[in-house]
Amino acid sequence: VTNSGSVTVISGGTLTVTAVTAAGAGEDVALTANGGTSDIVVDAVTAPDTVTLTAGDEVKEAADNDAAVDVTGATLDLNAAGGIGTASVQMEISATTLTADTTTGAVNLKNIRSANATATTLTTGTGDITFNQERTLASATVAAGGVGYAVNDVLTFSGGTATSAVTIRVDTIGVGGAIGTFTVTSTGSYSVIPSNPVATTVSPAGGTGATFTATWNTPTLLVSTATNLSGNITITNAGGDLTAETVTASSGGGAGNVFLTTSGAEADTTGADLYVGDVTATLDTITLTSAGVIEEHATADADADVTAHTLVLDTNEGTNTAGHIRGKGGAGTLETDVSIVRIDATGTVDLLELSALQLGDGSGTVSTSGSGGITIATTSGVITTGNFVSTTTNGGLITLTSGGANGITISHTTTANGAGNIDMNSGAAFTLANGITMSSTSGDITIDTSGINTLTINGVVSTGGAGGDITLTASDAVSMDSISQLVTVGGDISISALVAGSVSLDEIDTNDGFANTGTGSFTIN
Repeated sequence: VTNSGSVTVISGGTLTVTAVTAAGAGEDVALTANGGTSDIVVDAVTAPDTVTLTAGDEVKEAADNDAAVDVTGATLDLNAAGGIGTASVQMEISATTLTADTTTGAVNLKNIRSANATATTLTTGTGDITFNQERTLASATVAAGGVGYAVNDVLTFSGGTATSAVTIRVDTIGVGGAIGTFTVTSTGSYSVIPSNPVATTVSPAGGTGATFTATWNTPTLLVSTATNLSGNITITNAGGDLTAETVTASSGGGAGNVFLTTSGAEADTTGADLYVGDVTATLDTITLTSAGVIEEHATADADADVTAHTLVLDTNEGTNTAGHIRGKGGAGTLETDVSIVRIDATGTVDLLELSALQLGDGSGTVSTSGSGGITIATTSGVITTGNFVSTTTNGGLITLTSGGANGITISHTTTANGAGNIDMNSGAAFTLANGITMSSTSGDITIDTSGINTLTINGVVSTGGAGGDITLTASDAVSMDSISQLVTVGGDISISALVAGSVSLDEIDTNDGFANTGTGSFTIN
């Protein structure tokens, strides 16, 4: 059906739509399938303004797993009782603004759009929510014209990961069949773009060697609300920023994880950052993966931006080398309410945890590979380690602070490479576990406790390079066992028990307990 105006179709059963187009500015398409088992099955529905689909059961595409866009409109309003897309088949759409709400079943959509998009609501009862936004070609120029091509040859981009690849028609040729001018016949749809210069294949066969320099659209994606009662939520934006305002997996108490991802930190990408407002998977795992930075979305506040059992933060993607994890605008802290955090970052990490926190577990560590440091504090909980904690050779510091009357226990290797300092501020007792090493290549190491609490070293505290100091300050007793070591190279070693404690050292000789190979001093208070 093609109509110079809006199109409205109401069916008492399943409605199968091969092609419906509403022509003219501001015109709409509204399709309704009434009845509890009635589906809307679409192949090509297009309107310049709003497309509304309302099904008694499912809204889904006609040809499973084809690459063509099934529904196109400035605004899409998709409503169903049994699912939008299916659990195994993603429906392709092209929209600037979207609502997709179903009583139960999957929400499984792929948005292919060159402009910025907003998903106002993505909701279901029991079922997974999957929403992917892919990149399209913005422009291309000939990098190498090749030889042997003919007018009307069709070239297809090679490489990358595409739902549909870019295609180009040859309009003119030069000497030897080199490509002169061309027309882009399809801008494609990519989750991972090919690298420049982009190689091509040709139909019919004959020409060889043509490559192109491509630039790509970088549409942003704003998700205002995505929620289900039970199931996973996966949202991905390729090449542009992703903002997740409210995302809640398994609000009904069932199992469900959240995966939020931006990809594509290529040279032509200025965005690909990830901003979170209120993301929740209370019983399960939230994984935030960014090709840029991870930041708090809202103006700095004390509320948790992320709530889960386990939180995975990853900015070590693509070519990004400054992927910090911080508060809004790259300042302050990202607030979390989680039990375990795993971090792989290329920039500064600054977290404020609202309860107790374990750093790393058997599946991952807490580390930075760029120039940033790690600063983690709790407002009212202990800090423990479940795997190693480290910064790289660029001098990133490690600062841990436990709030309230809560202690810090380090039971895994903790390393600040380069000139980074290590600073442990414990709200209660501090313990370096048996056989564990805490070290800085050339920075200072400072450990202190608050209240009336002990400071126990049962491992090795070591700084290298000239001038790295070790300072232990306890509000109660300081103790070291017979195999513990404090080691500096030219730095000072200072041990103090300030309030009610004493210093108890099983080894005080420089051959076993202490080593100062330079000119630094050794002080016991």
